[in-house]
Amino acid sequence: MANHFLPSAKVLKPLVRHISFSEFDSHQNDFIPVIPDGMTELVINTNGYYERKQNNAAVFVKESHFIGIKTKSGFVKTNGNINTVTIRFYPGAIRYFTNIPSDELTDQVLEASSIFGNEFKLIESKIAENPSKEEVLSLVESFLCFPDYTQMIL
Repeated sequence: MANHFLPSAKVLKPLVRHISFSEFDSHQNDFIPVIPDGMTELVINTNGYYERKQNNAAVFVKESHFIGIKTKSGFVKTNGNINTVTIRFYPGAIRYFTNIPSDELTDQVLEASSIFGNEFKLIESKIAENPSKEEVLSLVESFLCFPDYTQMIL
């Protein structure tokens, strides 16, 4: 089950499609397809893990991670209880948040802190304390509106 919220900060509206909260509390017997859509995602994993499969290689993902532009189909399967906060960026928007060329991120799943640095680790630890959804939205938007990111578009 997922709940989607639009960003409230004006500067984020053209960059972030939505912020979602997802909770899964059971094992899935089958993999669910992931369709390429040109978007990127920052997934803050607050509990549990899931399995990603692409090109016949399966990987268990537990840590918070960044998913680069998806050009290939893949599959996911939850394994027990998992809770995530996902920031879904519009195509091309990630360039405002990182200096890493998008072609280096294409079809990659990378540890989130390797993309967003120590500031991300602080937000991740605050979200792990299980605040309300409103507080999480505020934390995420504050993080994304960090001056280093938004100074290029203001």
